[in-house]
Amino acid sequence: MLKKICLSMVLTVLMVLSTGCEQSIYMKEKAVREKMEASQTETPVQTTQAPAQPTYSKQEISQMAAEMKKEWQAIDQKTNSMEMNPNAYGVKRYSESKVLKKVEVAKGTYGETDFGYDRTYYYNDKGMFFVKTTDGTKTMRFYFHGGKLIRWLDAGNKAIDQGSENQEFDQYHKDLIVEATQLWNDFEEEKIILNYYVQ
Repeated sequence: MLKKICLSMVLTVLMVLSTGCEQSIYMKEKAVREKMEASQTETPVQTTQAPAQPTYSKQEISQMAAEMKKEWQAIDQKTNSMEMNPNAYGVKRYSESKVLKKVEVAKGTYGETDFGYDRTYYYNDKGMFFVKTTDGTKTMRFYFHGGKLIRWLDAGNKAIDQGSENQEFDQYHKDLIVEATQLWNDFEEEKIILNYYVQ
């Protein structure tokens, strides 16, 4: 009988201790949860973000595009006196003293993107600054500054400028940069000198 009483008391003590531990653990978890919830309502710490790409006013873009137009037209006038090197893909590279000035790419002959039109890339000492595309009847023009497309003149000669939130603008920017980068890699392999390229 004494053994039963002792055993009963031991079990009771163990139950009390077990319940106390569970409550203690529960109280700690509750305190941690409350602390986390409180911290989430506090003002979050400001994180450092990369600086935004510079944007230009319509007037600034028009002025830059006018200067670039003079430059690509001057390159076109000198094309016949430049050294021309075609490659297996039908890409024609024009250079002066081994410095690349112009690249002509026929539609369907180069790269992974099926552009469906001929492309001509123009370079100066700051890199690729202008691209002209044509499908035989319609021409589009793309002006780049600092490695970013800043103006697109569509087939109707309508100007779409940087910051217009136009999906076609963004897609042309991406596609032309991708191809220009591939052309850069090909030229680099063949030791064609480029002064500078888009960052």
